[in-house]
Amino acid sequence: MRLELKNWKGELVGHIDWDREAGEVSGPLAARVLELTARALADGYVMTDPYPTAYDIGAEPLRSARDLALILSTDWQVPPELRDALPPPPRMPDDLPPDVTF
Repeated sequence: MRLELKNWKGELVGHIDWDREAGEVSGPLAARVLELTARALADGYVMTDPYPTAYDIGAEPLRSARDLALILSTDWQVPPELRDALPPPPRMPDDLPPDVTF
């Protein structure tokens, strides 16, 4: 599956080709995705929006749409093909004062 990656301004910066069954990525941005994946595996989680939220990562993140979406979200907008795989944001505490945000 080809995933076009856009920066936070919405500009297309490249793509990756993702083979979910093989757990592989290729293409112009594959090296960066593999670097982010290695970091996530070493840490056991991905830190992403809403910051600072840590999401656990499985042992084979390149076979998981959820995990790949989280990994990509650290550097790019999540491609539309993976947006439904994102976990819901954490629940906000009900007892926070109105001026406190995350």
